[in-house]
Amino acid sequence: MVLLGISLKTQAVFFRQMATMINAGLTANRMVVALESQSSDKLLVNILREIEPKLSAGYSLSDALSLYPDIFSEFTINMIRAGEVGGMLEVRLKDLADYLEKTYKYRMKVISKLVYPAILFHAGIFLPPLFLLFTQGMGAYIKATLGIIIPVYALAAGVYVAIKILSGSSGVLLTIDTILLGVPILGGFIKKLAITKFIRAFADLYEAGISLSDALSSSAKACGNLYMANKFLSLTRTVGTAATLTQAMRGLRLFPEMVLQMMETGEESGNVSSMLKKVNEYMETELEESSNRFLTVLPVIMLFIMGIYTGVIMFNFFKNLYSPLNELFPK
Repeated sequence: MVLLGISLKTQAVFFRQMATMINAGLTANRMVVALESQSSDKLLVNILREIEPKLSAGYSLSDALSLYPDIFSEFTINMIRAGEVGGMLEVRLKDLADYLEKTYKYRMKVISKLVYPAILFHAGIFLPPLFLLFTQGMGAYIKATLGIIIPVYALAAGVYVAIKILSGSSGVLLTIDTILLGVPILGGFIKKLAITKFIRAFADLYEAGISLSDALSSSAKACGNLYMANKFLSLTRTVGTAATLTQAMRGLRLFPEMVLQMMETGEESGNVSSMLKKVNEYMETELEESSNRFLTVLPVIMLFIMGIYTGVIMFNFFKNLYSPLNELFPK
């Protein structure tokens, strides 16, 4: 089990450097030795050291990297394998780097938009009890603030580690992902994100020449939500019985009607690969709008919670302030 792994940014740089070296005519094992000396990521360096003798012994790059499923996804391995089989490894590595860079940039964009809600969250913990500094002293203030924020941080860290440890238990992850999809507002955003990831991965794998079944399977596993992945995986079974891929997708009742119409047009015109790219662009635009709506509502919810929290603190303060008077002047 790997808790942190190799970042998407590091992987994107790694595969782009690899594509450049292939273009320069370097063999796989010489390429790995060169990249080993250039990388600052210790985990990646260790992996390169381990696969170098395997490459020298005749392993393909995809087979060597597939020994590390916790680091390199099935989508990554299939993209590399498609390049090896089709004699276009340099092109597929560049496509893979582009995909990882796009995913990384979107992730960073979401994180940057969460900065304001994070500031509100911390302000909601540290600002309301400030009056305790003047009435009850530093000890009371620290107890009121750290008594909340430390358990929250501990819970977040515990959930992260638990998810990593239980990542091998599909039943637990399926339960968590199913619950998340049912959360108001957040669930709709997660669903749209999963569809976008699936379409983006499927477009690249289909263009790379991966078989339809394998492309659907790998793309499903790249969507980031196990419940949605199981739905997408069912396409590998229904696509053989349905007349078209679009009909199989329509049967899932997950995809927006616009996506289905675009896919149908692509199949009718025999230009599915090109249409998949347009579908990907459409879904990314939809996801951007959805994330903007979600991140607009989130601060409002946090302000509402902060108001309730402040009210509870003030109520307890005045209750404790006037309780001695109630004892002096009982009814």
